[in-house]
Amino acid sequence: MKLQLIFTLDYEIFGDGSGSINREQIIPTNQLLDIFDQYGAKLTLFFEYGQFLGYKKFAADHNSFEQDNIAIKEQLIDAVRRGHDVQFHYHPTWHNAVYEIDEIKLDTKLFDISDLEESQIEEILSSGKEFLETLLKSFDESYEC
Repeated sequence: MKLQLIFTLDYEIFGDGSGSINREQIIPTNQLLDIFDQYGAKLTLFFEYGQFLGYKKFAADHNSFEQDNIAIKEQLIDAVRRGHDVQFHYHPTWHNAVYEIDEIKLDTKLFDISDLEESQIEEILSSGKEFLETLLKSFDESYEC
């Protein structure tokens, strides 16, 4: 019997909104991709779309968030170029997130995506799929979210 494994990684900062993009995402993911490449294994990154949207919203007032999102996009592209996969992941706690006094505050009451309106869920899922496919298809034409 041939053993098959699927390796996945929730590509996000901590679940309370704390952490550093470099420390929690970029550096360890680069290390993992290098190890996987060394052994011919493939990794699927589950990209946290809610975090990305939150950072996009916060970037209007704080440029560091825009720089973080650029680093994330570059790493996702690099992963796909190296033959790895990227798929959609979403925590609704980011849906109403705010940035106050150097701290991200997530909406911990909004833990289940089914608490959102159906139209909101459809918009999140379709825009996340479109975002990933627009970003990654030019680097791997077979890419599909």
